[in-house]
Amino acid sequence: MDPRRSRSRAKLKAALKDLLAEKRIEEVRVDELCQRAGVTRPTFYANFGEVHALLDDHLEALVLDLRDQIIRHAPDPGPLLSAEEKHRRATIVLTWLFQQIGTDDPLIRRLLIDGEATRVERPFIGLFDTILRENREAAPGRPHVSDAHRDVGVHFFTGAIMSLLRLWLQEPGRMTAADLAAIGAHFMTYGRSRPPLIED
Repeated sequence: MDPRRSRSRAKLKAALKDLLAEKRIEEVRVDELCQRAGVTRPTFYANFGEVHALLDDHLEALVLDLRDQIIRHAPDPGPLLSAEEKHRRATIVLTWLFQQIGTDDPLIRRLLIDGEATRVERPFIGLFDTILRENREAAPGRPHVSDAHRDVGVHFFTGAIMSLLRLWLQEPGRMTAADLAAIGAHFMTYGRSRPPLIED
């Protein structure tokens, strides 16, 4: 990519991050974005066309970097890799992802925290957290996971269910409710330790 174009795109991304610390993306206007970045409107339209395209570009770059991390640290091992080694590799990749995003990336925060999907997720998180807390209180002498493990587990399974709901709604007719439920339950129960392999 032309160095001048790369600089313009970087300025626009930095400006959008600054603006998203102040307002929602729906409220960001092209003229104020260009003014904050110090570029012209034609430059903006030549590179992105619309404000949301900046977010798409940011996510695409992150996903490409994540792909490189997966290929480097967790290449396809086949079905015989031990669970411990799968865990070690996944930990490396996830650590990189969390560190790469950090805790204050305004672009990702606006998408994941302030987006409409959060309104759907929040009741599910509350439901699962309440169930686990009530189960613990009902059997105080029984071994239980730590609060950190419970919180991560609640968000992990909520995320899985949200993705399954999106698949169900986006591709109607691809599979029955029972089939989707059975496959989803398989991964929620066994993870990658017992993959449902088929012969080509």
